[in-house]
Amino acid sequence: NITLNEQATVEKAATNYAALTEAQQALVPNKAVLDEAQEKIAQLQAEKAANEAAAKAVEEEIAALAQTITLDDVEAVEKASTNYAALTEAQQVLVMNKAVLDAAQTTIAKLQSEKAANEAAAQAVVNVIAALPATVTLADVVAVQQATAKYEALTTVQQSLVTNKNVLDAAQEKIAQLQAEKAANEAAAQTVVAAIN
Repeated sequence: NITLNEQATVEKAATNYAALTEAQQALVPNKAVLDEAQEKIAQLQAEKAANEAAAKAVEEEIAALAQTITLDDVEAVEKASTNYAALTEAQQVLVMNKAVLDAAQTTIAKLQSEKAANEAAAQAVVNVIAALPATVTLADVVAVQQATAKYEALTTVQQSLVTNKNVLDAAQEKIAQLQAEKAANEAAAQTVVAAIN
């Protein structure tokens, strides 16, 4: 079984054989073994070159990934991961920046998990806001306050995902308006009550 480690030995034997005269070459009974060894070395060199080229292509793809991975890089990271996985074991060993790909995959997984958590938290508040009545009355003060508290408890990122914040804003404005009207009505009534007494 010939390996590339024996390339120098095979090349030397081939050089020595070539230096022989035709008469001397005719006396070498195992020339076929040399021919097979040369073919095997050529095959191994071609395989090595193909492996190096395949590994280099993936290595370059990994090197081209953004320094700071974001969710915008999902496609590029997935493509690099798929291409790495498609390499043979011999080719994968030649990819020297696999740790960069591993870190990118870990970052993407973390970001996707955070995104899902943010979306779930925001959706819970969207549902609370959606449950508010279409026509808000003073009887809904507590519900509006609870929805507001839940919204304010969200992070800025989660708040940006609340798609019906305008409904909450309108409910808050309506409650403020109704409370102001109630206070004005009570003040006017109190004035009359005071005047009567």
